[in-house]
Amino acid sequence: MSFANKKFVNSEVFCHSNQGTTEIPEQVKELRCTTLILSSNDIAEIPDDIGKLVQLRVLDVSTNRLTSISSEISTLVNLSTLNLSNNKLFFYPLPEAIASLRSLTVVNLSGNQLEDIPDFFGKLAALTDLDLSENNIKAIPEALLSCPLKKLWMPKNGLQSLPAKLGKCKTLQDLNFENNKFTKLPDSIGDLQSLTKINIAYNGVRWLPETFSTLGNLSDMVLSDNPALTYVPEYTCFPRLVVLKLRNLQLPCVDPSIQVLNQLKELELRANAHMGAVPDELGKLCSLTKLDLYGNKLKVIPAAIGNCEKLEVLDLRANLLTIESMPRQFANLTNLKKIFLANNKLESIPEEVFLLKGLEELDCSNNELHSLPDAIGTLLCLKKLQVSGNACKRIPASIGNLIELEQIDMKHNEIAFLPVDIGKLKKLRKFDISFNMVTHLPFELGDLHELKTLDVSRNPLIIPPRPIVDKGTIAILDYLAKNKNANLKAEGLQVGTK
Repeated sequence: MSFANKKFVNSEVFCHSNQGTTEIPEQVKELRCTTLILSSNDIAEIPDDIGKLVQLRVLDVSTNRLTSISSEISTLVNLSTLNLSNNKLFFYPLPEAIASLRSLTVVNLSGNQLEDIPDFFGKLAALTDLDLSENNIKAIPEALLSCPLKKLWMPKNGLQSLPAKLGKCKTLQDLNFENNKFTKLPDSIGDLQSLTKINIAYNGVRWLPETFSTLGNLSDMVLSDNPALTYVPEYTCFPRLVVLKLRNLQLPCVDPSIQVLNQLKELELRANAHMGAVPDELGKLCSLTKLDLYGNKLKVIPAAIGNCEKLEVLDLRANLLTIESMPRQFANLTNLKKIFLANNKLESIPEEVFLLKGLEELDCSNNELHSLPDAIGTLLCLKKLQVSGNACKRIPASIGNLIELEQIDMKHNEIAFLPVDIGKLKKLRKFDISFNMVTHLPFELGDLHELKTLDVSRNPLIIPPRPIVDKGTIAILDYLAKNKNANLKAEGLQVGTK
């Protein structure tokens, strides 16, 4: 929308984003909109005329280069949403005029390099949603806790501690303090009985206060990457959990009480190096759709995992698994769409994997595989196949059945021959066969018009010749396509001669 176009003056929503605008013209005062969107421009200041838009309810000037806010903003008495994210508001203090916006419920000041939160924010009696992500704030003023906040996001700041009276803000439902510098939670955290989501990942938290166990309404608990944390309260304290992330802690084991979490959909336990095993009780998680056990030095996967029949994503990378580690009950995971088995000690792909007919992504990279079995061709829904870093010598012709394949990564193997059936993979976009022993690319590859990236480097190729290969994907495919017919004619002549 253009400010100069009169027909937009009376529009309810005026959107002028991503236009390269450097300043807001005088015509802004003529607008009758309730929503004004000026995001993703190059605006350096908001003129005083903005104060004339008394009917305004939503103002979005995110992703500009604002250094200050006009005090005339105080006249926008109906304003409920203010988005000032991704600007440069650290140059000048935020105007106290903001405190006059008694209808303001949502404020986004993320990405402004702010160093503090003004005390006058505590006067915003309607403020429920405050996003201060990616600033340089080191402390939360107690005055802010007077607001009826439901959501407070402050990831990627410099918080060295949390206020002792954090529990005073009893309306809080969603807390995100990820990636700061504090080492403990205040005892008053237990007073936040409305809290449903908490994220304190990437801090230095060493222990959780006893009151933490009273947060029985939590649905999302993210405690990841607090490497000194060795204890989590019994899971019976959190029966409503849907998301639980405990990556890179020092947990010695998974408490069997985890079995009570019958609403849990996402469980991340990766990089708990002292764990060594997971209990059979994991099989009681009947709602689980995503399980991450990456990097736990696991030697065995319990058979009970086969009871998690709703599982869609399973990550078992970077463990110590062998073919004997994989239970037959894997075949029960018929809803599985992605399975990651890379960086283990597998000498073959478990047979049960080929019974997972809905599988879309299979990663067996960096194992000890010597071949791909013919059964790979039964995974008709497969879109991404990764088997790099093995000792595979052969690709079966059945791979041509996988007509949904979009990406294949087979680099760093011992493959010398590619079957012509690869030419049936019409949806293939990326194919990496580098660091192998291939001498001839099948001419049928030239039929793959969706193929944008073909890496054949570090192969002793004869066809195509090296000068063609050096020109890249387009030249290679063009060569194969043009020479396919000539090759067919030559083969026909040979047959006729015989």
